Amino acid sequence: MALTSSPYHPDWNKNETRGMFAYMKPRHVDPLQFDKKVAFWSQCISRFCETSKSCVIDFTELRQRFRREDLIAAPLESVMIEMYKKGDLQTEEDLLKKSQGWVSWVSSLVTGGNAPDVKTQSLIHLPTIAKLAVQLRNYHKELAEEYDDTPEIISYRELRNKTQHIIKDELSFDLVINHLKKCGDMSEGNSKGERILKFKDQQSRSPGKFTAADASVHDIRSAMRNLETEIRRLEEKEKQLKESAKQALQSKNRMKAKNIILKKKLIEKEMEKKDGQYQQLLNMLTKISETRQTAEVLDAYRLGNQAFKDALGRQGLSVDTIDKTIDSIHETMDDFKEINEAISTGFVPAEQRINDAELEDELNEMLEADQIADRNNSVKINKNIINISSLPEVPTFGLPSTSNASSLDSLSESLEYRMKRLREQA
Repeated sequence: MALTSSPYHPDWNKNETRGMFAYMKPRHVDPLQFDKKVAFWSQCISRFCETSKSCVIDFTELRQRFRREDLIAAPLESVMIEMYKKGDLQTEEDLLKKSQGWVSWVSSLVTGGNAPDVKTQSLIHLPTIAKLAVQLRNYHKELAEEYDDTPEIISYRELRNKTQHIIKDELSFDLVINHLKKCGDMSEGNSKGERILKFKDQQSRSPGKFTAADASVHDIRSAMRNLETEIRRLEEKEKQLKESAKQALQSKNRMKAKNIILKKKLIEKEMEKKDGQYQQLLNMLTKISETRQTAEVLDAYRLGNQAFKDALGRQGLSVDTIDKTIDSIHETMDDFKEINEAISTGFVPAEQRINDAELEDELNEMLEADQIADRNNSVKINKNIINISSLPEVPTFGLPSTSNASSLDSLSESLEYRMKRLREQA
């Protein structure tokens, strides 16, 4: 049945695309039309895989899906062969060889590089695998909220059951899982014959390897689910016994009601026992998570310490170099201080330099002369000592009035005469 309400291409129902249903000529004859038809039908195939939630395509199904009224997709076979050559389509056998190693896959292409019979053989659409892998990884992030502190561990069967709305068939699911493992987003292990998947921790840059601790986490979680199932069954049984005891009492069959109550009490004890076991397993999961977090913190400390050491080494920083640098700074500051002191003293010529001893001798002579003058009632003028007892008495008369000019002149002459005499005596 043709799809008209939700076309595989935006231009599906346009009259201009009717030519896309006609047989296409080889590329060397009409390269423009050839490329247009390949691009058109490649987009339709990709859209078909998205809507069908499968990366597996079949020629017969595609030809039936891609009918438009009376138009049939005539170029479909040629387009699928061209997509195979480009690597967008692969057979399951090719993918298996590719997963075994690039050398094996390339050698198979060299020895048998012919395209498969697309009409009879199912093919795998590789771009759809990548898209489904992204959807599966995003869904697991949402699913992780339902789990404990180790949400990255989940069984293969559980993940398959929860993702049937994302990936339709089993083969596509296996191919998506292989793609995630190849990209480093997932690792796989087993426990008691069951396949266990481990998604990469979002905070880790490298893919985590599946370890025995991961298998233990899965086993503990499985045991907890079994206990939950058993506890729910016992709760339902307890409710039934309670109703039966009420009916027995209404029938006035006290002995029967007593026996039912006894069974109910035994079931309650069993429930308490299983609830205790469940709590112990939950504590074990918590301890495992705490241990892993502690290890991650220690790893972070170790990496940070090494990075800090590397940074110090690149910058040439160490205790010895810092001590040498500080000592060198002190020496430089001392030298600078001496230079400043030398500059501030200025330059004195040799002929102007005076010996400190000469200055001390002259100073001592001056002090000694002062002491002698004090003892002999004398004063020292320059280097001469004058006995002040021979000087005339201090005048007792007052100064003349400024209005008497003659008196001022005679006083001036008298003072000059006295100063002259003092100089001569000196």
